[in-house]
Amino acid sequence: LEAINGLIQAVKRRARGYRTTKNLINMAYLIAGKLDFMLPT
Repeated sequence: LEAINGLIQAVKRRARGYRTTKNLINMAYLIAGKLDFMLPT
């Protein structure tokens, strides 16, 4: 539970200035999911 709380706190710090809570939730999903976007280099 503490790990999730720390993750959410980090997301809240990163999402400062976003207009809606929907954007905050989307950022939390992106960070918690640990998605790896294979971008071409």
